[in-house]
Amino acid sequence: MTKAEEAIVKRNVAAFEKNDPETLDRLAAISDPITSLVYDGDKIVNIDLGGGELYPKPAEHWTEDQLEDFRENPDRLIFKDPSHCNLSGYSFKFFKPMQNYFAKKNIKESLTAGPVVDIGFLFVFGVGLGYHLREIVETTPAKRIILIEPIAEFALHSLHAIEWKDIFRIAKKRGITIYFCLEEKPDEIVGFIEHTLGAVGNTFLDGSYYCPHYYSWTLKQSYELLQERIKHYFISSGFIEDEIGMMENTHTNIKDFNFHLLDGRKPYRAQEMPAFVVGSGPSIDKDLPIIKKWREKAIVFSCGTALRPLLSNGIVPDFHVELERDDVVPRGLNKMREEFDFSGITLITATTVPPEVMEMFDERVYYFRASLSPAHLLSPGELLDHAEPMVSNSGYATSTALGFRNVYLFGVDCGQKGRGQHHSKHSLYFIDGFEDWDEECQNRYDRVVPGNFGGTAETFWAFDLSRRMITEGQRIMRANLFNCSDGALIRGAQPKASAALDFSNITVDRKTVVQRLKDQMRYFEPGQILEEIDIDEQIEACDAFKKAFQDFSKEALDKEKSFFGFERRLLDFHDTHRGDYLPVFAMAGGSINSMLRLAAFFGTRIEDTRKRNAFFRFFVKQFEERCLDLADLCHEALTGVKEGRPNLVGNKAIIAEQTAAQ
Repeated sequence: MTKAEEAIVKRNVAAFEKNDPETLDRLAAISDPITSLVYDGDKIVNIDLGGGELYPKPAEHWTEDQLEDFRENPDRLIFKDPSHCNLSGYSFKFFKPMQNYFAKKNIKESLTAGPVVDIGFLFVFGVGLGYHLREIVETTPAKRIILIEPIAEFALHSLHAIEWKDIFRIAKKRGITIYFCLEEKPDEIVGFIEHTLGAVGNTFLDGSYYCPHYYSWTLKQSYELLQERIKHYFISSGFIEDEIGMMENTHTNIKDFNFHLLDGRKPYRAQEMPAFVVGSGPSIDKDLPIIKKWREKAIVFSCGTALRPLLSNGIVPDFHVELERDDVVPRGLNKMREEFDFSGITLITATTVPPEVMEMFDERVYYFRASLSPAHLLSPGELLDHAEPMVSNSGYATSTALGFRNVYLFGVDCGQKGRGQHHSKHSLYFIDGFEDWDEECQNRYDRVVPGNFGGTAETFWAFDLSRRMITEGQRIMRANLFNCSDGALIRGAQPKASAALDFSNITVDRKTVVQRLKDQMRYFEPGQILEEIDIDEQIEACDAFKKAFQDFSKEALDKEKSFFGFERRLLDFHDTHRGDYLPVFAMAGGSINSMLRLAAFFGTRIEDTRKRNAFFRFFVKQFEERCLDLADLCHEALTGVKEGRPNLVGNKAIIAEQTAAQ
């Protein structure tokens, strides 16, 4: 190594120590790289892979050709219309004045196909020697660059080739944040990107760029997987219509029924007896005899539609778990009650499930879903994490939260192995009157993932998210988790053939365990929990929000000209005042974000700077008006709680009017 090369390495180490010490630690841990640098004189021109070289020709020439192609024909994520913004009924009340504005100003016809400003991301697939990075950082309109390098020692080699201090300096000057992804597998790479998106938000994902640097199977698969998943990153919840509906269900359920309350953040006594978490995936059919054999040696949690396969085979679960607030839940349970007796089954349910469900069971255990407004406004503090997106996630979350250390998943397939085999043959999906359920499931499987016992399984975004959320939960709960399901692989769950199970050494009486679990939970009579909630304080917070938000809007109008800058300011306002104005953020946060995304979709496509700035000012005023209206709606809903109204916003005229606008 020459003195000049030693000097550049020293400068780069200092640059990473200052700007990205975590990545430097990863690189410093590489003690014996299997690849090496290729020199032409003193110039680094390639990386020797041991059986060939990384670049087909000297790195600088390869990079220049690649950059030229990227300049002329960039690969971008472009949404053709704003449907990805998840327009809700309330959003249309905001959308209509915007449409009128475009018509009046004759703007709509001149909108560009993709955003021209405020672009969120540039995904660089490969760092290699890094000769492409300076120009990318100097010229990209993206606000965030994710550098993806699955072979970390390539990034280590780049410390010998380029000036990283210049990369970081230029990025800082241009307001760009750089993220280094050194994950090695496609699903891990995309998981890193998903985590980053979750942390910084997806408002400006539209218009983002993909920049490939060198070819590898891992990068190719990562690119394809990201493109498949990225279409779902805009899916969001928390719209005011949904949140008020969930507040109404929760209010009725805690006001009209007695229940035990599960606290997912409280340490319950460890349970050595195994827990069976049973979903209605197709593989459950072959495992029903095994579950029945060991039924008295385990606590059985049935999840959603898994109840019918269990009862059809003479297995009465200890707990039945429900999650969704849709009418399909009481519809399905009513059908099952026509066939079976629910006596002896304790319901474990999200507070947001329709109240009709509560009447079907003699005993109830409630949990507050941590991500929803009732958990923050109607709970005295007890919350449950990792209980979504599917009811099997709720089964996993409740069993581990209750202290079970040995948890076995059955029928938690998160996918299918063959066409039409999406659920148990004993489930409601295949009986008369539920043909619509079957039809809905038939054509949604568009992903292939590793199988639990080898091979592959077909899945779709919701099931795929479900299995990944179990993995996420395992990082915290660290139960002994065994997956007996013959479906998709769930990382963190050990594959286990059900035939190999042996619980003959279990001597604890399961009924004693069930009672002991209930004894550890707080018990509430109807309406009692509301005595612990300060509704007046929450109502006052809605009123205080209005004054603070008017001040926020005035300052934003004076100091901001871009949607990206406005979002940063809005996030700062949220982070600073979330505790002060929690009712509005909890109930209306989804609608607030949706309106910003909708306006940004159009505003970032206005090429003329003067017209774009004028529309931005129009947007800020409209946004303020709608957010103040949302605060009034939250005020009305909480007043409904205080007065004990079943419909928290009276006759729902406000919501009905907004929904009809669609």
